[in-house]
Amino acid sequence: MIRFAEMASAHTSGSLDSAVSAVVRDFAAEHYRDSGAEQFGIGRDGLADMLAGVVSQNDCATDEGGARDFLTSLRLEELVLTGWTAQRREELLLLLDDLGPRIGKLDQAVREAAEKDRVAKWLQTHPGVGAITALAYSLTLGEIGRFRHSRQVVSYLGLNPAEHSSGGRQRLESISKQGNAMLRSLLVEAGQSAARLVPELKRAYQRLKHRKHSSVAKVMVARKLAVRLYWMWRNEQPYSATRMQGSPSHPVAEV
Repeated sequence: MIRFAEMASAHTSGSLDSAVSAVVRDFAAEHYRDSGAEQFGIGRDGLADMLAGVVSQNDCATDEGGARDFLTSLRLEELVLTGWTAQRREELLLLLDDLGPRIGKLDQAVREAAEKDRVAKWLQTHPGVGAITALAYSLTLGEIGRFRHSRQVVSYLGLNPAEHSSGGRQRLESISKQGNAMLRSLLVEAGQSAARLVPELKRAYQRLKHRKHSSVAKVMVARKLAVRLYWMWRNEQPYSATRMQGSPSHPVAEV
């Protein structure tokens, strides 16, 4: 496993060429899941900043090819550290080694539970949706009959924009964030995977990202994913066979 979680205390971000910065951010996004960074509360952007700091201090990583080769060969254990930084690294690596098997058992338990859950099995057929997201969605919503339409699900999960209107003027703000925060976070994460695998979601994400901001685009994809999963559940069909309510000729992929 590539481990980057302690880089923040070892290096600070430096100035990089834009092309090298792009390589660093792509590498961070690609290896985020297996980096161990998430277990320490480090997001993709934070991991990219840490990597940028390491790359900026390496003489071999001055161009795109050099940066890519350096990152590919990088291992936290091989960084030369001294004093408290080295001790802290060792403590975190020991903690990570201890947590790994425990997390593995929990992951296996979730996969087994999802395999027994009829709804979770359907939801996992959607690209980018794994056992944890599917099972969390199934257990959080409980009975799908409680929701007459997808807008209620979006509101229930806190993915709808909060509204403050007065004097006939409608003002929409950031999402309400009501409901289950863990499931909302899982949908955002799964939405990023889905956006890489489903062309329609990828186009929608790229359009909104360029118009506004990547964080807004991520929430939009999560909202669309929540709606897709709702209709898969309502229709009791896997992803490839699902059709949207009131539009039998258009697949859910076009929502």
